[in-house]
Amino acid sequence: MNTVEIQFQFGRECRLATLESEDLLTFDSLIRLTEHTFSSCKHPFTSFIYVDDDGDRVTVSSELEMGPLRDFYFRVCQQEKFSKPILKLQPIVNRNRANLTINTISSSYPDENYNEKKKFSNFEANVEHILSSGNMLSLDMLEIIGTGNGGIVRRCRNRQTQEILAVKIISLDFQKNEKKQEIVTELNALNALHSDYIVQLHSAYLYENSVHICTEYMDRGSLEQYIGILVPENVLIYITLSMIQGLICMWNQKIMHRDVKPSNVLVNSSGSIKLCDFGVSRVLETIGQKVATFIGTHKYMAPERVISDDYSIPSEIWSLGMTILEMGLGRYPFQAESSYPPLAVRPIELVQCIVYETPPILPTIRGYSSEFASLIQQCLSKNPADRPLPRSFFENPLLMKYNNSDMNQSRAIMADFFNRTAVATNATR
Repeated sequence: MNTVEIQFQFGRECRLATLESEDLLTFDSLIRLTEHTFSSCKHPFTSFIYVDDDGDRVTVSSELEMGPLRDFYFRVCQQEKFSKPILKLQPIVNRNRANLTINTISSSYPDENYNEKKKFSNFEANVEHILSSGNMLSLDMLEIIGTGNGGIVRRCRNRQTQEILAVKIISLDFQKNEKKQEIVTELNALNALHSDYIVQLHSAYLYENSVHICTEYMDRGSLEQYIGILVPENVLIYITLSMIQGLICMWNQKIMHRDVKPSNVLVNSSGSIKLCDFGVSRVLETIGQKVATFIGTHKYMAPERVISDDYSIPSEIWSLGMTILEMGLGRYPFQAESSYPPLAVRPIELVQCIVYETPPILPTIRGYSSEFASLIQQCLSKNPADRPLPRSFFENPLLMKYNNSDMNQSRAIMADFFNRTAVATNATR
């Protein structure tokens, strides 16, 4: 029987322990061995870290993540034929799930920025309240479903309810102040926005200096993965209505999204369409307030934004129109039809296209009516004043027909489309 020698490094303490068999190299066995080795520790052990072949620190928090660790250990055993390797682990405990520390506010404020920084300081205080009052969920971490700037998103299962959630995990150890400000902004937006058209927050907490943001899981991904698939007009209209409903909810709370694009619109197998990712959103003093910050994804920015003019809610109407047009065309609108694979548009050319070129029209050859194409074209007017007002979407005769239809029937149509196309898309990957 081959034993496994383990060296636990916990704070300043380094202790040796032994697993009686390689068959016991499981997550639960290691947690129990850790608890036995450090029996005086008052906090629960929840995971551990090891350093892999490449020198990367890898965190293991469930049995699903044990495979790479076992492979690593047995690989080292084969390399060290004449000596028994020692598996080095760093146990992790849950000491505190509150008290987020984000030091982005200086002690003295320049006069011109005082109000803005004071408002952000209040945001930070609200985030500390959200984190301190949030329940730390007992989760089975499943696969990684997304990676981004400074964090990952995992699918996970709530052990108590068996509900599947999405958890964004962002380490605070190496984040710049700008990223920490995004965390504050996103948490405040998620906590304030309650709508069937916005991804809902389940819980948020600080765990081992990483912010965990637990939201509902949208099991059919984002609109981005459906670009290139022929989307019927009725489905595209339902997407339009859902997006505008989500944006109106935000605007009613005096919040601008500022990064509306296909990857920030999620769908699920029940036929729901929801906005997500509020890290660069902006709280307004009034609904009509204009702002000047250059932030977001350039490809979906309105002309007034890419040339750094002041902008307001009409810029979000442009981004919605650009998203719908891309879905309808099956490609980014300012991209040559003949280029395959798609060629990236250089930044200076992209600005020229957005500011001066007329976007293409939703093609009738793909089954889109002139009425719907005209509405989307109006959303992409160069002059913000010429774009439709939010209420105009619900006064448009074509959209009114769909908005007044039975909600269950609408969701069934959406569910049928996304469930069929998601299966087809996955099968071709």
